[in-house]
Amino acid sequence: MVYHTAGAGRHGTLRYRARMRIGVAALLVVGVVVVAGCQAAGGEAFQHSFNQPLMLGDEPVGQTFRPVTDVVAGLDVLLATFDEPVDPAGELAAVLRDADDGRVLARATVEPADLGNDEWAPVRFEPAVPAPEVAAVALTWDGETPLAVWANAPLAAPEQVDLRNDPYLGGQLLRGGQPAVGDLAFRVVGADRPGVAGRNLAGLVRAGAGRLADDPLFLGFWLAVLAGALGLGVYGLRRPAGELGEGGRDQQRRDHQEPGA
Repeated sequence: MVYHTAGAGRHGTLRYRARMRIGVAALLVVGVVVVAGCQAAGGEAFQHSFNQPLMLGDEPVGQTFRPVTDVVAGLDVLLATFDEPVDPAGELAAVLRDADDGRVLARATVEPADLGNDEWAPVRFEPAVPAPEVAAVALTWDGETPLAVWANAPLAAPEQVDLRNDPYLGGQLLRGGQPAVGDLAFRVVGADRPGVAGRNLAGLVRAGAGRLADDPLFLGFWLAVLAGALGLGVYGLRRPAGELGEGGRDQQRRDHQEPGA
């Protein structure tokens, strides 16, 4: 006599595989929540939202930011050329300063060939410089054709002045060297060398912990979502009690098979 457990085994396997999918999906959610928390809490400067272009010229337009990397190799800024050819004789110049004491840390220029409409312009400092606690970058343009940098800032219309246009919490817009409400569309570039990844992660954790502590409402929501996703992941990946794997079911069939059957 043989105990026919194949059907039950298949159903158990299907149930377990379904729970495995739930567990894996939940762990993916955990990853997204952690990354979102780090981004909301701080981390390396990357502000990609914008609602208007700010014209560049002799009067500088810039941004303050808090680097997480131990060095600053450059930054990217999102430009607008208004679909006009860029003046080949023009020069986009950038000056990086320590925002606390005003010291000039680095200067850089960007070739006109690297300036495109709605494209990130690479500003690179050679060599990379040690990152201050708070850095400030100022941009100027001396070309004959119009060039602007995209920013998220309050609009001129009176009905729009109450909108939130200050997305990056680690710094602020600079216009004519003076602080202004809003932020440039920009992202900081660190140095790619041994050991930097670990320091970046440590800085991200430090910045994240500090910012989460400063925002109890976001912290509570973030922790609740994280706990729920972790619980769902554990539920999905844990094999239900009493449910055997394929190897266990095969052994069970052999144990219950009568000799000569």
